[in-house]
Amino acid sequence: MDKPTLVKVLWHDAHSVSHSWMDANDIADEPWLVETVGWMLSETKKNHVVIAQSHIGHETYDNIIAIPVAMVVSTTILK
Repeated sequence: MDKPTLVKVLWHDAHSVSHSWMDANDIADEPWLVETVGWMLSETKKNHVVIAQSHIGHETYDNIIAIPVAMVVSTTILK
């Protein structure tokens, strides 16, 4: 695997809209946007952007999240 690139990904999250019973008309229409920063692990999972939030050693990662490509709004390369 090539050296990973540090990125910030802005993406739409699937989320719960309430903690209890509610009327469907009260559901907010705004998207739930999340920013995730980490090392992009290219070509590790088809149709997903895979980000590791912690990195030690050559290919050792932790806190890995796989975001479906259709949910990604933008990806910014960080330096």
